[in-house]
Amino acid sequence: MPKQSSDSTKRSQIATILEGEYALVHLDPTQPNCILPDYLKSRDNITLKLSHLFRGSLEIAEDSIVTNLLFGSEYFECRIPFHAIWSITSSNGETTLWPECAPTSVLRDLLHSESSSPPEPPPEKQPEKRNQPKPDKVKASHLRRIK
Repeated sequence: MPKQSSDSTKRSQIATILEGEYALVHLDPTQPNCILPDYLKSRDNITLKLSHLFRGSLEIAEDSIVTNLLFGSEYFECRIPFHAIWSITSSNGETTLWPECAPTSVLRDLLHSESSSPPEPPPEKQPEKRNQPKPDKVKASHLRRIK
């Protein structure tokens, strides 16, 4: 898929998800034109929580997201180009993944977790309860009401 098409798809999906409460944007901060606090740039994978409900501004530009986010006690104007975003998760847990944009370490971790997790066994059937006698008397509680 051409980069331009991918960016417009991301832009559209992000705009739709941000109509909800928030979005978790998973990105590679080492990508060109990604403006974030310096301590985040050394990582190959970060997740930022974005929302129109936050105090800082949030603008979805043609090629990036520009937002003021609070880090510690100070706001920082972040610029997140769409080519740096490899996944987005909505507030209801739905996730979209663009594997062609994901860092190699993330793809390796995803493959490793898929191959190392054993398949879940089918749930065991519980034996049917048939005409079991009801208890004669329900025990009264040892607690008393105090007025």
